[in-house]
Amino acid sequence: MNKVMVNVNGTNEKLFVIRDLSSMVYMQKIGFMKQHLSRFTEKIVRQIQEATEISSLNLQRLENYI
Repeated sequence: MNKVMVNVNGTNEKLFVIRDLSSMVYMQKIGFMKQHLSRFTEKIVRQIQEATEISSLNLQRLENYI
């Protein structure tokens, strides 16, 4: 719990700020999951691009025989 001095109607008052640890942990888990899914997506896209390039090269080689 944190105390913050706040000016209310010309007088300084103490405002108590309470942090809910469960929501902070939940937000941290969401951040980790976003990073993980981002890396996963990048890897999948890279694999699709590589497979596409290989398929394209194979088709070009086949055209030479047709």
